[in-house]
Amino acid sequence: MAHGDITHVEIPADDPERAKAFYSGLFGWELGDMPGFEGYYMWRAPNGISGGAIGKR
Repeated sequence: MAHGDITHVEIPADDPERAKAFYSGLFGWELGDMPGFEGYYMWRAPNGISGGAIGKR
């Protein structure tokens, strides 16, 4: 991983579905459901190491 890469970010949102649509469009992220965590969406960066999630605030 290059120096300065983001490793993980969590984005709290009042409306996770809306945030999912927004960040998918803005950054081209492909967010998937996380089994067992309704309303919590995970994404993985192209480097395969970094990623993050959007969840209910």
